[in-house]
Amino acid sequence: MERASLYVLEGQGEPLPLPLPDGRGSASRPAGSASRPAGSASRPARSDERLPRVVFGIQTDVPAKGGDAAQKREHDKRIGAGTMSRAGAQCPRCGAINTMEDIRLEGKAGRLGSMMTAVVVDGPKGKEYRQPTEHQLACAAITEEQIQEAFKEVPFGVPDEPTPAGGGSGAGRAFSVQGYGLMRWRDLFTPRQLVALGTFVRKTRIARRAMADGGYPVEWATPTVAGMSLTLGKLIDYGNTLCSWYTQNQQITHLFNRFALPMKWDFAETSPIGGA
Repeated sequence: MERASLYVLEGQGEPLPLPLPDGRGSASRPAGSASRPAGSASRPARSDERLPRVVFGIQTDVPAKGGDAAQKREHDKRIGAGTMSRAGAQCPRCGAINTMEDIRLEGKAGRLGSMMTAVVVDGPKGKEYRQPTEHQLACAAITEEQIQEAFKEVPFGVPDEPTPAGGGSGAGRAFSVQGYGLMRWRDLFTPRQLVALGTFVRKTRIARRAMADGGYPVEWATPTVAGMSLTLGKLIDYGNTLCSWYTQNQQITHLFNRFALPMKWDFAETSPIGGA
């Protein structure tokens, strides 16, 4: 298993280590995955400043340090601390802290975005972590027209219904996404996840009509469509922006580990037709 660490490069300077927030210094965003940049637009630059572009890099074969297992775990904990804490988000460039209130305000104003930071590929010794290529970045650049086209034949179209408001001191605390500007169900998906979702829904409906037109017995058609619908539900569970990357097994986790819609600051995106 390859040990990898995500880095931030400041212009032409030396690379600054930016451990991932989910431990062991692993680059935990798979192909097409993205992370919501902490404090991405929370403090505008003064007129006499220029904001440099933050460029991510990946260091492979990160050495394990420590004389025993406990020291190695402590070292991994330090490099895996990440940029998020209960205090807020730490800027990867200057180290300034953006409070959670800052981040919520930015999210509700529509100024929180996402960017692809790493891809995971199968290598000779298992999964390997690489920077995304220009082609991979271009594949993720889906337009609104493509989304609308994918849902053109789907009843009610793109899922624009509101997400749970949440909040309060009871069970509503489990639904926190509206506090960060994710107001509609479609906001829980990347554009290409939406296109995949619309395509699978449309093809499932076409398959049902095709079986009816082809004279398939109801005893065959009904369970077949039911099975495809259950598969579609599992696809949604694993194909949204609230899925994490489980570093221990190096695989994606699904959304509903519990009955909640919690905010995730980095997420994993897997191929809907692959074996990932």
